[in-house]
Amino acid sequence: MDGSSDGFFISGSWDKTARIWKNRNCVAVLKGHTDAVWSVLLLSNSSNKLKIATASADRSIRIWTIDLATFLNEPLNVSSADMVLTGHSDCVRSLAKVDDNHLLSASNDGGVRCWDIIAGDCVGEFYGHSNFVYDVACRPEHGIILSSGEDRSVRVWPLPQEWRTGLLIECSQTIALPCQSVWCLSILPNGDAVAGCRLLYILFYLYDN
Repeated sequence: MDGSSDGFFISGSWDKTARIWKNRNCVAVLKGHTDAVWSVLLLSNSSNKLKIATASADRSIRIWTIDLATFLNEPLNVSSADMVLTGHSDCVRSLAKVDDNHLLSASNDGGVRCWDIIAGDCVGEFYGHSNFVYDVACRPEHGIILSSGEDRSVRVWPLPQEWRTGLLIECSQTIALPCQSVWCLSILPNGDAVAGCRLLYILFYLYDN
């Protein structure tokens, strides 16, 4: 799930839809994915117009713009996405915002990708994991990207100064963890990070250069 400070939140479901909620009410249903929606991401929120990204087991990412000014009493049914991003060869598990024009995706294909959501192009690829990648996180102010997966590790990646088609990013640090599955992670405002594993949580510190 994801949400905003003014009360909107977004959910993804096994029923192949994403939903937007406010005040406990569903205000919009996003239809178009052909398999479960694994991740949702609020990209922007301005004057009841939401820009949202969704990622699915159908291997695609969809970008949506939802104008909630037209909402009356029944949920809006939205069946047309602004853009469909394809390139992953397996389920897309997680999304993270880099800036207003770029997002990151993590996939069961073992890769992390960066997408230009204006042009619709893949503008960066991160390869280093040896198994499924479950989560990805970014803190632009710290210049780092983190990813985690089924290979007992969290990977640390530098945030490129610019993105371009064909860009390959090398892992700058591998943090080995004593658990097989690293399901999720988050970077705290001070640069520390928390990883959620199958049996325990581990807090670790990210040193700068």
